[in-house]
Amino acid sequence: MGNFGANEKKIAVLLSNFPRLKKNIKKNYQRLTFLFNRKNYQYNTLYPISAVDDSSSSSFFGYYDKSPENVKGDKIIYYRTTYDTKQVPTIEYPIQIILKCLKTDTLYVIDNTYAYNWQQGSKMMWLNNEEFIYNFYSKELNEYKSKIYHTKFNTFRVLDLPIYDCFEDKTAYCINYSRLMDLRPDYGYRNIKPVINYENYENDGIFKLSIIDNSYSLLISLKQLIALKPVLSMQDAKHKVNHIMISPDGGSFMFMHRWFTKSGKRYDRLLVSDSDHGKIKIVSDGGMVSHCCWKDNDTIVGYLKHNNIDAFYKIDLDDLSFSELFNNSNRFSDGHPTFNSNHMVFDSYPDRSRMKKLYIYNSNNDEVTLFGEFLEPLAFHNESRCDLHPRFNYKKNKIYFDSVHNGQRKLYYLETTL
Repeated sequence: MGNFGANEKKIAVLLSNFPRLKKNIKKNYQRLTFLFNRKNYQYNTLYPISAVDDSSSSSFFGYYDKSPENVKGDKIIYYRTTYDTKQVPTIEYPIQIILKCLKTDTLYVIDNTYAYNWQQGSKMMWLNNEEFIYNFYSKELNEYKSKIYHTKFNTFRVLDLPIYDCFEDKTAYCINYSRLMDLRPDYGYRNIKPVINYENYENDGIFKLSIIDNSYSLLISLKQLIALKPVLSMQDAKHKVNHIMISPDGGSFMFMHRWFTKSGKRYDRLLVSDSDHGKIKIVSDGGMVSHCCWKDNDTIVGYLKHNNIDAFYKIDLDDLSFSELFNNSNRFSDGHPTFNSNHMVFDSYPDRSRMKKLYIYNSNNDEVTLFGEFLEPLAFHNESRCDLHPRFNYKKNKIYFDSVHNGQRKLYYLETTL
């Protein structure tokens, strides 16, 4: 419960032992608090906002760790759909892959994909200024794969695994989306019914895929992770990996090892691996890791539990030292952070008035500026929620974000000078 009081957060922690009960109580409590705290506006910002797509369709980009704009800043990629995004995704209705040329405002419908979710789309991302990649479902093979589109030559190339994160046009890291669907459907795909053998962790985990020649191998197995400093809660639990993020130089990547007990309680660890050999280092094992980003090649920023305190921390990977990010002791609740040089954009979950906040943090002077707040109607909840997931473009003169403040999921941007 982001932006709620200390007592409410304590209750939420206690209820984490009973996930189904927590889900129902949380939903009803949010309805009640919204009734008494509703504001008379849908959004409020320091700078004007613009929709990327002004059609009647819904649009979005997905997760916070990638920019929809390429490095050159002349093209944008995003998703569009006429399906009601207040509903959970369906295998009967695809989303469109859209390419927009900024110089001419021309839109191109590149493809459809049936492998998607509202939080991350189909993991679409730029590989270079002319090529981007996204996941899709092959009905003929009944498999998830990934596809690269070249904007200059109008050509496609298919890779044998669905990707999770990519380093330029060289390397991708991949996970089992059926396992993800079984344990966390918010980020999974529904096309293949998950049939998971939770006794066999030796052949599943993180796969390394060459974007150049389409070869791949298992880099880190779940069996390795379970054997790495095991704890009692891991026994008879269901394990997965998620949220792979590659360092700026491509030399390493972070990821989360998560497991669920029989009661459904979740535990998290944050780990870092080198990119070539799968040499793993545990970064945080306090039981809760939420959202992270790379500040630079040697520093991670994340919202997690450390010394039994939930907060944003800056972590030095050389000595694994932790320091709270905001020296003014203003502890912000959980959100999605993205660094670009000395500035970090991050958001919040809805408060009592169902407003999500958009912030900019300047690490040079430790100042935080509220850039805007946006309504999330109650109709968007659980899997259909719409986090802002803010991210800079590469030139750092725009912030892109998804929002439903007007009752429809849309990709927006605001222009800024930092």
